Amino acid sequence: HADPRTIDGVSLALGLSLVEAAMSLARLQSAGWVAQADGWFECVGSPLR
Repeated sequence: HADPRTIDGVSLALGLSLVEAAMSLARLQSAGWVAQADGWFECVGSPLR
């Protein structure tokens, strides 16, 4: 389980642009893999649980 990160932290950790990170996080959030609260993103696991 990874620690929560800001979008900047995700971008830096993965070597993505902010736009790429934002789009990826949006897709993961809509699929139920990631949750966002107060600007922090956190892995919540599989939506298939």
